[in-house]
Amino acid sequence: MRTTLIALLVALALVACETPSGGGGGRRPAPDPEPTAPDGASPAEVAAPEEPRDPLNPGIRAKVVEVLDGNTLTVKMDGDKRRVRLLGITAPKPPGQKQPEQHFGAESKAFVEAELLGRNVKLRFMREKREDRYDRLLAYVEQEGKDFNAKMVRRGYAWADASGDHPRREEYRKLEKEARKQRRGMWASTDG
Repeated sequence: MRTTLIALLVALALVACETPSGGGGGRRPAPDPEPTAPDGASPAEVAAPEEPRDPLNPGIRAKVVEVLDGNTLTVKMDGDKRRVRLLGITAPKPPGQKQPEQHFGAESKAFVEAELLGRNVKLRFMREKREDRYDRLLAYVEQEGKDFNAKMVRRGYAWADASGDHPRREEYRKLEKEARKQRRGMWASTDG
């Protein structure tokens, strides 16, 4: 279908560019206009490729200005500060929060601070759901082109969030299983 649409558009362009022939200098009648979609867009603008769409946006640059815990940051982007919840992972809670402290919470937060605080990152959001019920942005955080959320799980500073549906869910589950097996991070002192 895409090839047919392109061929039709090329043919229309060629007809429009043709000069009148025969010494009469008369003009040819203009071709019928292309049918339009209800919103006024042409079929070429409406037709979408039939390949799978990336469920994530291309990403937004931000600077990490605060780390609240192993899965919640404050970032500055476009002059505004926003809270960000790392998508697809859950980290243990450190001391000093509303929830009780959890095993390895302080270490998880310290790892995020050492890796991200004061640094520029890229936030990638799911196209369908960008915020949670607390108005935090839900994002994969990329650091130097690599998935930081995955790094947290791989190193045992967080576990895969089993409650949410997101594009990297299975990858994170496998990383958690590997971290448990290798006894990394929080799994070093537990039975896994």
